[in-house]
Amino acid sequence: MAEMIRAKMPPAARAKQFAPFAALSGLEAALERKRRELERTERPILPEERCADLNDALCALQEDDRVKLRYYRRGAQRMITGIVTGIDCVTRTLTIGETRIAFSDLLDLQRL
Repeated sequence: MAEMIRAKMPPAARAKQFAPFAALSGLEAALERKRRELERTERPILPEERCADLNDALCALQEDDRVKLRYYRRGAQRMITGIVTGIDCVTRTLTIGETRIAFSDLLDLQRL
């Protein structure tokens, strides 16, 4: 019997045999979405006194001030620290770096 001679597989094709394989593609993204849904919280209602304090802090704020903010967005409370790059009283937004935050979403504001 004549033996069959196989052609050698190129190294690039051989490497594919050992590449990682995700049997459940999209599972990680789905789990992350589910985790975010479970972490959702209601928007806190601030007492009038706290709203007045926030208003005073906003009035004293200037561009290039370094601040630490706590704000509410998409079902979660978030924190950001940075330099104020914009204050827009017409649209009632505050910009920290590239992040725009509505005045109504602010929960806490500290100048650093």
